[in-house]
Amino acid sequence: MNEAPHSFYNSFTGGRITKIHIAADTHPYKIRHLAENSFAILKNFRSIATRYEKISHNFKAII
Repeated sequence: MNEAPHSFYNSFTGGRITKIHIAADTHPYKIRHLAENSFAILKNFRSIATRYEKISHNFKAII
């Protein structure tokens, strides 16, 4: 009997290719996600700190 491996065909998912779930510690990934999002927020404020908008009306609109 030639059955497809479980990682290739799964009738419960409608025949889509799935991968076997491997247990892993998710804590480091959560910390990395938090750090990357923190830097993304800081990058949004970079335009205010460096005053990209030279016209005072536009600069006040950002603040």
